[in-house]
Amino acid sequence: MKRSGYLVCVVAAVVGCAEPSTQPIGDARLARGSTYASAGVTLPTSNAGSIVAAGDNLGELRDGVCGVTATVFYGGSNDLIMYTNSPSAGDRKCAGSPAGSYPRKISVVLQGVTYQGTGVNVLNIGSIPAGSSGNRQVGIPLASGPCVRVQFNINDGGIPVSRSSNSIYTISGTAPARCVLSSGSSTSLASLSVNFTAASY
Repeated sequence: MKRSGYLVCVVAAVVGCAEPSTQPIGDARLARGSTYASAGVTLPTSNAGSIVAAGDNLGELRDGVCGVTATVFYGGSNDLIMYTNSPSAGDRKCAGSPAGSYPRKISVVLQGVTYQGTGVNVLNIGSIPAGSSGNRQVGIPLASGPCVRVQFNINDGGIPVSRSSNSIYTISGTAPARCVLSSGSSTSLASLSVNFTAASY
């Protein structure tokens, strides 16, 4: 269900390793005046191949369910912002799921080591017209590990996103990735893959 309102979010500016990034990634950009819609993200069930982020086999990570917050800010930043552990999340009871399901788990594999992800963010996804596609910047924040976020910069090509209807998106592709450090600088990673879907409600 779409809602109209005002939301001011802190912008985390990300600086590239050797050059400044032209867009922020990972946290919601200024979304003042947006019409914003609840959203859900469905991740693959394993990190097979070079898939960097996989889910916990409990299905869609949907806004308002099991502590997940997920929103598409249509008409403002147009970003998709999804987190599994937001302090503002309402329902953390995960009804019908096994004990210990909160927070929902995202497995992020970097150089053979598995870390815990805390969300998935795609910049400017809502600006893609239905029936069209385009490359977008993708970020996967981490709870711990060598990076605060795995990032696919739009300056490096980004990740292909297709919009099959007014509310269904497929985010899938392989591209150079970067490890964003707590200092804001970043280091290069090998090319990694993402393959997930998103929907707004």
